[in-house]
Amino acid sequence: MSSPPRALRATLERLARGQVTSLELVEYALSVPDIYGAIERRLLAARVEAQASDERRAQGKTLSPLDGLPFGVKANIDVQGVTTTAGTALSRPPAAADAVVVAVLRSAGAIPAITTTLAEAAVGAVTDNPHTGVCRNPRDPRLHAGGSSGGSAAVVAGGVVPFALGSDTMGSTRIPASYCGVVALKPSRNGLSNTGLAPLCHSLDTVGLIVPTPGDLEIVLGQLMPGTCATGPSSPTIAVPGFARQVDAGGLEALERGVRAVESLGAFIQMDFSLSIEPDVVRRRGLLLCEVEGFEEFRDELENGDPGLSSGLVSFLRYGANQDVLKVDCARSYLEQVEMVVSAAFKDVDAFLLPITPGPIPLVGADPVDAANLSAWVNVAGLPSAVFPTGDWEDTEARGLQLVGPHGSDKWIATLAASLATFFVPNRD
Repeated sequence: MSSPPRALRATLERLARGQVTSLELVEYALSVPDIYGAIERRLLAARVEAQASDERRAQGKTLSPLDGLPFGVKANIDVQGVTTTAGTALSRPPAAADAVVVAVLRSAGAIPAITTTLAEAAVGAVTDNPHTGVCRNPRDPRLHAGGSSGGSAAVVAGGVVPFALGSDTMGSTRIPASYCGVVALKPSRNGLSNTGLAPLCHSLDTVGLIVPTPGDLEIVLGQLMPGTCATGPSSPTIAVPGFARQVDAGGLEALERGVRAVESLGAFIQMDFSLSIEPDVVRRRGLLLCEVEGFEEFRDELENGDPGLSSGLVSFLRYGANQDVLKVDCARSYLEQVEMVVSAAFKDVDAFLLPITPGPIPLVGADPVDAANLSAWVNVAGLPSAVFPTGDWEDTEARGLQLVGPHGSDKWIATLAASLATFFVPNRD
C-alpha cells in the first residue's frame, strides 16, 4: 500500500517556498513505476513546460495558482500530439489540438504529464481493459480502482500527480474516486466544455475532476470555472432521498455519519425525502442510451470490422444498434421526466446527500452490475455532484458520500463538501 496523497494545496505551498520545483514534480510523474496499471502514456514534452514554469516562478511571473503542477488526463480526452485511444486499440491519428478543458489548464500553466487508463471506450464501473489490463487500487491492490476513470483516480490516490481529469457518463469519475479514497466533482451539464472528449453517450457525458482532498476542488475550479458563484444558502436544507437507503450496512453507516456532520454544520436535514424516481431503472435506461449512442460513435469501426475493439465491446454496441426505435424513444422520455422531477425538488431543498455506491469496493475479478445505481440519475438530471471520503485514506471499508446540488451550483457544492469532509478526513499536508 502506498502513502496517502499529498493535498494539492500543500504541493502548491512547497512550490511557492522553493521546496520543490515543477521539473521535479514532472520528473516524478514520468519516472515512478506504474505498479497499479494506471498510466497509459507518459508525455515527455512535459519536461519543457516544467522548465518554463520554473523560470516564470523565479521571475515572479506565474500564470495562476496552478502554474507548474503536472496533471493526468484520462485517455479519452484530447492532448495535442497524443493519440486519444479512449481505451481501445483503434488506429487513430494524434489529436490536432487540446481538448478545451486541457487548453484552459495549460493556459494557467498546469502541465499534462500522463494519460491514464480507463475501461474500454469508457464503458464500465471497473477498469479491467482487454488492451491495457486491470487498474488496481493504490489503497489495496487486491481491490479495483473503479471505472471508467480508474487510472485517473489511481494516479491521484497514488500521489503520481496532484490532480487528474476524468469523464463521467453515469458515475465514471465519482465511483473510482470513492473507491480510491479521493475526491471528485461531476460538473453541471455544460459546466465544462466537452469539446475534445471522445464521446460515449453525448446525452450524459461530462468531463470530471479528481483531486486528493475536498479543499482542493475549489483551487482547480477557480481556473476551470472562473466567475461562477461559490456561495449558497447560509442555512441550507439538505435532503436524504428515500432510495439512499438502498445500500449495504457500510453505506448506511456512512450516511448516518454524514447526517450528523450536516447537523453539526447547522444545516437542516430532511430524511427520507420523497424523490419519485427509481434509481435502478434510471441506470438501465441510461445504459440503453449508452449502447445506442455508443453504436453511432463507433459505427464506422464496427462496419469495417476494426480489430481495435474487443468482442465484449462490439457486443455491447451492436445491442444498441438493434434496439427498437420506440423502446429508445420511451427511454429518452422516461429520463426527461426524471430530470423534471429532480429539478422540481430543488424548490424544497438545497442539496441532496447520499452514498455514491450501494456496496463495497469490488475485488479484482468482480464487476458489480449495480455500482452506478446511486450515481446515474445525477447525469440524467445534469446536476453537479461532489464525492468525498468518510474515513481515513487507509480505511477501505469507509464509503464515499455525494452531495448533489441544483444546476450551476458546482462551486458551492464543492465548498459544502469540503466543510462536511472535515468531520471525516484529516488534512494531508
